[in-house]
Amino acid sequence: MWASMTPPCQTLAMRPGTVVLGTRPEVVTLTELSFSWFRTKETRQECAYEGWTVDGVPLRQLVSFPPSPMVQQVTPIRNGQANHGYEADYLRAILAEEPPPEFAVMPDGRVPLLMCEADLHLYCGTLTAEIVRGDRVVVWRDFAWQVCQEPIAENAGELSALTFTFDRHQYDEVVRNLLDRALSS
Repeated sequence: MWASMTPPCQTLAMRPGTVVLGTRPEVVTLTELSFSWFRTKETRQECAYEGWTVDGVPLRQLVSFPPSPMVQQVTPIRNGQANHGYEADYLRAILAEEPPPEFAVMPDGRVPLLMCEADLHLYCGTLTAEIVRGDRVVVWRDFAWQVCQEPIAENAGELSALTFTFDRHQYDEVVRNLLDRALSS
């Protein structure tokens, strides 16, 4: 079960000043419009995936402010819309241990956290962050709304002060479990 992937906060020996990374099942509704000369047809499809949580709160909720393009943003984790293998490449980028494939990060090296719900493509617009690994912590910092091949959007500074510091052991355990599961499926 998905919920078992994230250890409960109460049982973790956390470093002071750190937050807990987790995931939880989420669903967004994709709407597709098709047009003919006499009518418009709307088709809705649910997209299930696992979304990041920080101290149990969905990342989308922590970074959204209306009107926000991130309200519908998703991850490729357990996402049926993702191409085979992309989930593992994405999780390797989240681990930030080695250079990930160039299509899994932005050209400037920033890591996508949430991306387009329709096709998971970085060109559509993506919530990115700089991920820094230390000996004892992993930090997500300098969040921004970014479209691939373009500089960071001017309004990106609205999130730049946001920083999450995770205990490295807890962080690695969560992401490696997700990666192992992606590689075995």
